Amino acid sequence: MVSLKGLFGGKPKLANGPQGEAAQVKTEAEKKKEEAPFGYVMEPLPESAQVIEKYWVREPFAGVAIAKMPEAGGSLQYFVQEVRLDRRETRLLEKVIQFVSVEFNPMAIGKEEDVRRTILREARRILDKYSVKYRALRNPETRDKIFYYLERDLLGYGPIHAIMQDWRIEDISCDGVMAPIYVWHRRYESIPTNIHFVDKEQLDDFIVKLAHKSGKHVSSAFPIVDAMIFGKHRLAASFREEVSPKGSTFTIRKFREEPYSVIDLMNLGTINDEIAAYFWLMMENRASMLVIGGTAAGKTTMLNAIACLIKPGYKVVTVEETAEINIPTENWVQFTSRESYGLSGTKVGEVSLFDLVKTSLRYRPDFLIVGEVRGEEAFVLFQAVATGHGGLCLPPWEMVPSVIDGSPMLSTIEELYRKMEPSSDKVSTDTHEIIAPKSTLEVPSYDGDGDRIILAKVGGMSKRDYDGQLVKIRTRRGGEVTVTEDHPVLVLRGSSVTRVPARAVRLDDLLLVSNSLPFSGPSQAIPLDLIQEVSERGMQKSVVVKGVKDLLSAQTDGPLRVVLGATEDQVDEFRKKDYLPLASYLRLQDERRGERRLRFRKSPHEIPSAIPVGRELCRLIGFYLSEGHATEHRVDFSFDSKEISLIEEVKSSIESLFRVEPMVFSRGNSAQVVVNDGLVSFFFTDVLGAGRDPCTKAVPQLVFGLPDELVKEVVDAYYLGVGSAYRRADGQVCVSAVTDSRELAHGIYYLMLRLGYHLVIGRDLRNGSFQLTVGQGSNLDRFLSQFTLGRKLGYHTRLGTPATLEQTPLSTASAGTSCQLLGYHMAEGDASLSNVVLNRLGTEMKSAVEYAEVVSIEAIPYKGPVYDFVDVGDTHNFIHGFGVVTSNCTIHGESFDSAVKRLTSPPMNVAESYIPLMNVAVMLERVMLPRTVAGVPFGRRITTVWEVEDFNKYVPVFEWSPTEDLYYNYTKRSVMLHRFAYRTGRSFGDMLDEIQKRRALLRWLQANNIRNVKEVFKYITEYYVDPKGLFRRLNIEAEPVKEAPGAAPTTEGGPAVEVPQTRVPTPVPVAPPLKFLESGSYKILRQLADTTEPMERDALMQGSGMDPSEFEKILNILTKIGHATVQQRSDKGGFKTFVQITPQGKKAFVQLSKKSPEM
Repeated sequence: MVSLKGLFGGKPKLANGPQGEAAQVKTEAEKKKEEAPFGYVMEPLPESAQVIEKYWVREPFAGVAIAKMPEAGGSLQYFVQEVRLDRRETRLLEKVIQFVSVEFNPMAIGKEEDVRRTILREARRILDKYSVKYRALRNPETRDKIFYYLERDLLGYGPIHAIMQDWRIEDISCDGVMAPIYVWHRRYESIPTNIHFVDKEQLDDFIVKLAHKSGKHVSSAFPIVDAMIFGKHRLAASFREEVSPKGSTFTIRKFREEPYSVIDLMNLGTINDEIAAYFWLMMENRASMLVIGGTAAGKTTMLNAIACLIKPGYKVVTVEETAEINIPTENWVQFTSRESYGLSGTKVGEVSLFDLVKTSLRYRPDFLIVGEVRGEEAFVLFQAVATGHGGLCLPPWEMVPSVIDGSPMLSTIEELYRKMEPSSDKVSTDTHEIIAPKSTLEVPSYDGDGDRIILAKVGGMSKRDYDGQLVKIRTRRGGEVTVTEDHPVLVLRGSSVTRVPARAVRLDDLLLVSNSLPFSGPSQAIPLDLIQEVSERGMQKSVVVKGVKDLLSAQTDGPLRVVLGATEDQVDEFRKKDYLPLASYLRLQDERRGERRLRFRKSPHEIPSAIPVGRELCRLIGFYLSEGHATEHRVDFSFDSKEISLIEEVKSSIESLFRVEPMVFSRGNSAQVVVNDGLVSFFFTDVLGAGRDPCTKAVPQLVFGLPDELVKEVVDAYYLGVGSAYRRADGQVCVSAVTDSRELAHGIYYLMLRLGYHLVIGRDLRNGSFQLTVGQGSNLDRFLSQFTLGRKLGYHTRLGTPATLEQTPLSTASAGTSCQLLGYHMAEGDASLSNVVLNRLGTEMKSAVEYAEVVSIEAIPYKGPVYDFVDVGDTHNFIHGFGVVTSNCTIHGESFDSAVKRLTSPPMNVAESYIPLMNVAVMLERVMLPRTVAGVPFGRRITTVWEVEDFNKYVPVFEWSPTEDLYYNYTKRSVMLHRFAYRTGRSFGDMLDEIQKRRALLRWLQANNIRNVKEVFKYITEYYVDPKGLFRRLNIEAEPVKEAPGAAPTTEGGPAVEVPQTRVPTPVPVAPPLKFLESGSYKILRQLADTTEPMERDALMQGSGMDPSEFEKILNILTKIGHATVQQRSDKGGFKTFVQITPQGKKAFVQLSKKSPEM
């Protein structure tokens, strides 16, 4: 047996390829040839690598190690480790290859024999023959190694042979010489290997070898090859530098020898039993289907699995560029396109996909399957549907409040993405980057059910390149958001909140704006450690630590010199002058670290190493944000010379916090408090991150995590420093502050929002500065009574009490808009706005959100990255910009809608009337899973299944929940089931029963691990022949979906289905039993149908005669299936709940009245 010495027991010194040890050479050319005679290098596993997984792929000859590379930032690398040959064995291998090439007799291969097996048999015979002459071949270990490399290089894939034998690898790609070969690992995604080609000619020969083995031609005249290589793997390659400047390249997409069955996909979670049974019923009724998704999403695999559900006996024709589909049915015609190799403009002998589709129609197929195509016409379709998103959310500069592991912060969404990226799992596609944070990321979000702002957990973030229009939306209050034109925005239209694309927002729309910010901080803040802050920024050589005499005295000279790496004279100097360089200090253990002092080497000032975070520091931060300025070695605060109390407060705080006495300069009407110290400047600009000048100012991140009383001190000092109060021409009192910094404007806005105050944001079009005005009414009244600015200047007595809210127009909309909104609802007989809108339009801020009128919409051309939150809890919205609530972009009908729009546009020009001929569309994606499955955080999932009812009308019947990794079933909406029921003379309930029966069989196959394609197809065939006999034999019972007796057959097309623009997936209960409907739902619907007005819930419950728990249970079912709506109204300062029947509910009531319910 061959011994792979050191392969997994240690870190072996592998040879660079099979040639063994490198010899001493004289020239660079000879050295290159000696080190890599076969044109490639296989790097050994370095000593510094951290192996996280290792396994065999061909025991005992080849193994794999997955390792973290510290020198590459901890990234992963795939190491192929093969048994090595010494120099003698390498020369022997070359001779054996020559012998086999010369003496092998092709006539020895019989017509029915396996070519590979025959060649290996002949090779063994030749080895036996020459073992007499070459004694090394008599050694079993040497012989086995020689035979492994003989098989690898003659019949296998050469340097990538071990990778091809690794079933965990999905894709292998080479980008040219001197570049590492990359693999796509099922667990670790895209990672580099330790193999790279170093010789262009050898790489060219390797490409030619692969092409010839696939029966294709490649040359400088025809430098691109797309083929199926032996083993049924997909090869795409380019030859030399004709089309690729780096030289030859190739990509191999590996395919399983045995294709995935529908049971395999159920086991993987790609689909569930309900979807599989639904597809099976669609195939039986010859529905047309479109499978859409990005690269490597599993489209071909899904298409192959669905095709195995086709009824036996149906004629199937497949048309592909390269044969990939493999189905077990016998009545199958397989077509593949053929390229032309003519050098003239006329492509003589070419057979295109279009030619094959025309030909296939003459075969009168029951099913025509067109696999993945790459022609000019198909490109537009794939471009439209590859991402699965209608559009991503935000440009990089959009401000987003967030909480990371309990620590609040405010940043741009790009900064947030970069902060989360290093500690996140990451998946990249051709169009997207998606990260799944390992830490807990939360964002403020509006919970409409509870009417509150909550922190919603974020499942991930995404990034992509964008080239299109951004939409900047401004409200009357100055709120502003900038989003991509397809990004869904929450607006109030009529009596309900709806999601519309940003490009469809109108000037009369009302946006949701948050009234609060759910940030909180600890009761006591931790002091700031300047030693740590300075060390993390690499300033050890510039800073010394003072007051360390006790620390130096506690150790003897000898050990101390060793620890510090200092001479005896240096240690004496440290003790004499009572200091240590910071780099030396960090080598010691110090329990009194917070008592030390720091200074720059040339500075006379000694700063405490621990700065307490309390009232003094918070007020100093506020003054710095309003009046501060910093250079590298200086910080100054500018005031009016009359603001003596502010000057004294700042001076006192600096002395108390930093033990530095600042200088005060007065000139005319201005005064400055100046600190000439680089560490103090470093503290404000780097440690706090508060900026240097008016344009770069920003609220320090630590402020967002402080207790409310300290946050208030920051805001109080800020408005004292820069705020102004005046009376407008209309008599209204105004308090405002002005800043040139966009980041600071957002920071102050969110601090005020956290404290329960609203700011109106204004912009100076001349210089772009932001005016932060405290909102009118009780908002301003509370501010002036609670903050120093109001108390100090006596505005309550000098200017009079500000106007009350009841004296002013509605704050979030103009008086005209408010009256128009209220008048509309009075005319409609509906005085209730969605979620007590009347209360939200008041300015008492009792509700979590209010509605702000859109006054400006601006389209901005943009090309660059955009970002989104992949999943935001159960609310699917978040707050950004100046408090505006918008929706995160989830997978919804727009993705298929955009594909249809491309189909009906040039160059495809499909007529709109043809779109309904496509019955079902399936969105398949590679997604980030909410929980790791078998150690893998990623997987493939069907995210949405649509039915095409008509052009521009698409009904989702299944949706995947990214937060729960489960599917929600909406087949009650199905249009196709109604149509098929009508055509076959059955009821809609019969169709649902058919799905249940097929589910039962598929679950039985899954439970019994029957997953082989041919085995599954055998049971499907038996089901078509004798379903009852099959169920009896397997002892399967399928619970039917009950339908009332006497139900009439479904009419063609079924009931009209109204599909909401966006829907949070909610489990729709299976049709309840008739008795339950009659005893509950009928009683509720009967009362609601007797009146055109909404009915108070308590009165409705009394009239039904049910107990509260039963009433609530049935009412919840009615609202979930869309038969009733629940609303709230303000009533004498409180709220009352009302219930109203919907059009669908009226239809259900009519059916119930006839004793024929059809829910």
